[in-house]
Amino acid sequence: MMSSVRSTRHAGTGDKSPIFIPGKGAGVLCLHGFTGTPYEIAPLARALGAAGFAVSAPMLAGHGESALALAATRWPDWLASAEAALDRLRHGAYRVVLDGEIYRAPRPFPEEIKKALAKGGEKA
Repeated sequence: MMSSVRSTRHAGTGDKSPIFIPGKGAGVLCLHGFTGTPYEIAPLARALGAAGFAVSAPMLAGHGESALALAATRWPDWLASAEAALDRLRHGAYRVVLDGEIYRAPRPFPEEIKKALAKGGEKA
């Protein structure tokens, strides 16, 4: 028997806005995956921000719009988006740590971030 419960959530309806969270420690640049948006890494960005890190998760050029918009961009455009976000972090952070999502590959987090996340968002 099929369930009568219906989901009110629809794919692609999450907040796709770029994320910037000011902090007092190191800065973390979080990059979404190919065809992704900052929405998919928002939980990580919020956890890092709660731990005191400055966090930037930009929307890479061409992403989050349409297949045509994405097709009109190339890797130099995506790199420019990442570099602009990195520059913003560098202005307020002593040291910057990069994090990215590459086709759902596991992330080798730096120890400083692992410790903060293990403490549930408290700065290590």
